[in-house]
Amino acid sequence: MFERTRKQYIFSLILLVLAISSFVFVTYAWFTTRLEQNIDYETDMGVVDVELDIYFHDGSSRLMSASQVEIAPGVYKPGVYLVNIDNETADDFIENLRIDVAVQSNVPTYFRVKIYKQLTLTYTDYLGGVTELSVYMNDDIMRELTLFYGSNWYIDSYETAYYYDINNDIRDSSGTVLYEFVSTGVYTDAATQTEDFYIKSAGNLEDADVDGNLVIRGSNILNSQDEAIAYESRYFNYIYYQSSVNTLTTIPLIVAFPPTVNFGSYPDGYSLQIGITVEAVQALGGPENVWGLATPPWGGSW
Repeated sequence: MFERTRKQYIFSLILLVLAISSFVFVTYAWFTTRLEQNIDYETDMGVVDVELDIYFHDGSSRLMSASQVEIAPGVYKPGVYLVNIDNETADDFIENLRIDVAVQSNVPTYFRVKIYKQLTLTYTDYLGGVTELSVYMNDDIMRELTLFYGSNWYIDSYETAYYYDINNDIRDSSGTVLYEFVSTGVYTDAATQTEDFYIKSAGNLEDADVDGNLVIRGSNILNSQDEAIAYESRYFNYIYYQSSVNTLTTIPLIVAFPPTVNFGSYPDGYSLQIGITVEAVQALGGPENVWGLATPPWGGSW
C-alpha cells in the first residue's frame, strides 16, 4: 500500500515538473513575441492631451466662463453648459459664446469634437415648483440655433443638401450639377443624360420610371449653395480638425457670429443647453486604430 502511494507521488511530481516546464516555455515564448512586436512597432511615445475652454466674449474682452446646468441646489449636469438665448444684454448670451480647444500634446495629435444642442423651456408653477421641458429640435430650430466654427474644421455631415442654381439645375453642396433642368418639373441625370426624374408634390425629386421612388426629399433642396452648406453643417456626427497639432496651442472651435447675422432672442424661459465631447489620438496610427478610419473623412491620407 505504501509502495503504491510512493509511486503515485513520484508520478505526480514528474507531471508537476513537466507542467511547470511547459508553463515557463509558453510564458517565455509569449514574452518573446511581445518583445518582438514592441521592437518592430516604430512610434513616438508621448502625451496626447486636449482640453476645452468654454466661455463668453463680447469681442473686446472675456466676460465669464460657461457654467454647467444646475438641476437642483449644488447638483449639476456634468459636461452640459447653459447658454442664454432670451436676453441679448446678458453676458452669457449665445452671440458671446466661444469654445477653444487647448492642445497640450507633445506628439502630433489629431482631434475631433461632437456637439450636442438642446433647446429647453423652464418655468415655475404657482406652487413654486420648477419644470424643465426639452423642445423638439426640428429643422427650423436647428437653423435658428446655428453656431459658427473657426477655420480648418471639417464637418462630417450625415445629411446631404442640394440647391437650385440660376438655370434651375440641381447641384450638391460642392457645386456639382447632378440633375439638369429639362422643363417644368422634369430633370435628367447630368452624368448619363439617359434617365428622367420628376419633381412631385412637396418638392420631392422622384424617379420617373419607378412610381414613388424617392431620390431627394424636397426639404433637402435649398435655394443657394450657402444654404445647402449651412444645412449640412447642422447635422453631423463629428467635427474634425484637418491638421495634426504637436505644439502647445489653442484652436478656436466656436467663434463670433458674422457681423451680418443677428440672433435676436427667444421668449423668456427658453435656454440652450450644450454638451461637448472631444476625442484626441496620436497622429501615427491613432485615427486608423482608435477611430477605425483608414483615411480622413475629407479625403487624402493621414
